[in-house]
Amino acid sequence: MVFVMLGIFFVLISAGSIGVVSASVEIIGDFDGKYYLGDIISSKVRINVGVDTYGLVGASLICDGFELDFYKVQNYLKQGTEKVIDLGAFPINEKMIGTCNVRVEVEDFGGNLLQFGIGESFSITNELGFGFEIDKENYLPEESVVVSGEVNKSGSYNLSIFLKGEEIIEKKIGEKFIEKIGLLNDSKGSYNVRVVLEDDFGNRGEKSIGFEVSGIVKRVEAIVSKEEVLPGETVGLKGEVYDQASEKISRSVLLKVFDPDSVLLEEVNLSSGEEKILGIDKYGKPGKYTLDVESSEIKDYKDFVVLEVRKLGVSIVENKVIIENVGNVRFIEEGFIDAKNGELIYQIPVEIDLGLGEKKEVDLTESLPEKSYTVSFNSSLGEEKVFENVNVIDNRPLSKKFSQRVSLLTGQNVIETDDQKNFFFGIILIIMLLGGMIILANDRLKARVVGKFKKLAVEEQEKGEAVRGVFGQYVGDDVLKMHEEGSAGMKKKEIGVLFADIRGFSKIFDEMDEVEVTHMLNGYFKKSNEIVKRHGGMVNKFVGDAIMALFNAPKEDSNYLMNSIRTGLGIKKEVEKLNVELKGRGIEPISIGMGIDFGNAAVGTLGSEKKMEYSAIGVPVNVSARLQGLAKDGELFITERVYQKLKGKIHVESKGEVALKNISGKVKIYSVKGLK
Repeated sequence: MVFVMLGIFFVLISAGSIGVVSASVEIIGDFDGKYYLGDIISSKVRINVGVDTYGLVGASLICDGFELDFYKVQNYLKQGTEKVIDLGAFPINEKMIGTCNVRVEVEDFGGNLLQFGIGESFSITNELGFGFEIDKENYLPEESVVVSGEVNKSGSYNLSIFLKGEEIIEKKIGEKFIEKIGLLNDSKGSYNVRVVLEDDFGNRGEKSIGFEVSGIVKRVEAIVSKEEVLPGETVGLKGEVYDQASEKISRSVLLKVFDPDSVLLEEVNLSSGEEKILGIDKYGKPGKYTLDVESSEIKDYKDFVVLEVRKLGVSIVENKVIIENVGNVRFIEEGFIDAKNGELIYQIPVEIDLGLGEKKEVDLTESLPEKSYTVSFNSSLGEEKVFENVNVIDNRPLSKKFSQRVSLLTGQNVIETDDQKNFFFGIILIIMLLGGMIILANDRLKARVVGKFKKLAVEEQEKGEAVRGVFGQYVGDDVLKMHEEGSAGMKKKEIGVLFADIRGFSKIFDEMDEVEVTHMLNGYFKKSNEIVKRHGGMVNKFVGDAIMALFNAPKEDSNYLMNSIRTGLGIKKEVEKLNVELKGRGIEPISIGMGIDFGNAAVGTLGSEKKMEYSAIGVPVNVSARLQGLAKDGELFITERVYQKLKGKIHVESKGEVALKNISGKVKIYSVKGLK
């Protein structure tokens, strides 16, 4: 029950025949100045009069735009007596909302106003007053927002809490409340929590408070500008940071770069998105490098590869060939320097073992006679460096001069400058001639006999040279020597076999003259034969447009298997040169397939007395021929056993296992890509 004290008023009223009436009106009760829908107003009035009065006492509620007469009763008011009258009670409704007061009047029965009183103003509202707060202004994702509050009017209320317009909580509460709102893991940015309170009478209150959800690091991305880098190039490195909403945010990131041996090369702090340009040294170690990026203990990594570069720089300074390793790996190989003068070629073997940036000098004056040469350097890299008109002075030792002169006398057009066998052969020949001359000088009879034998020897020599001239076109000098010595019979020996077959020549016959094609094919065979001989091998036979070459037979070669690989790569390079010529003529290029195997085989002379042939029979011959048939354009196939012998020296690509005709079981094969 609510009581209202509306104040004390003294009113003097002229009452006609009654005369002057003095009275006081006091409306009494508890009062706090504000009332809500559903409250009950109950009031009393205390009246004092100066004379006895008998009339009507009335009470009215007067609000903004609304009046309500809620009491009117006859009363006898005796002079000098205080009378308290209970005005009754009435509920508040929405029509009464606004500023109100209570007016009390005393009238006679004729309707004349004898006295009145007006209470203090008070307000009626449907807007609930309450206070609420949250526990802080900034939050992180997945934290809880604590909402607490209190209504300044006792009662029961319906509480609704909204977050970003979505109702999160709805429940019945008393005057106080405390609730928790859990934020999602992707929450971010400005938020607003709104609290709405309602009671059953229609009173309602609503308030809002804003707060922020900070962005946090949820993901880090390591980024490299390119995945493959050559020595001497640069690569861009950076790290991006993403928050819980997968949006980029600015944070500090730690970048670390590790080399293939996991050694830390670089460490730097940058802002996210800021790029670090890393320069790769020209001798930078090849392999997989790793970029590590970290921010707020969240990491990511990205690999990039510094490519392996096998490269030699070749120059000539003052009659010296300078070979420099300008790649980023150690270069180990046996190469050749060819010095050509007319049809004569001097071949200088060069053993290369160069670390990064190291150089090797080859003094031409110690290997060549004084002439002008076209000098070229050949290696497995397939990049021939040619120097024209190189004038060389002669500083050769006497032994080398003598050995090379003997080579010239034997009719060789390719002279290996370090081959000393001709020197010893020449010495023996001189000794024999001197001895013979001494013996012949002692006796004229002996001279006649010797003359006769000499004539016969010349005739035999002429016949032998004729045979050598014809037969030597098809077999090597070593085979001729063995044949002449009678030691070319079949024997078991470990050898390497290379088959190389060019494809597409039949098409060229349709586009070029047959004689011209034959000339071109002979040129290819001549070059291929030179490449085989250069690497210690022997062309066993030409079959159509295919070549069969043997290694370690008949000539012993401790490095024959590696030389067979070098031969195959050299022939491939020769075909590439031929294709350039064909392209210039508007003719489609040709392709080549090659196969190499090694093992024990029967090696020697085959055939009858009328037709003899130096050849080899055995598994490696069959296998290499089959591999050549499988190889596609430019491919050089080898077997597993070849790879196991050379795997530290060659680059290969596995081609799996294949079944070869007349070979039991499957054979694992590889395609050779180059030398290490």
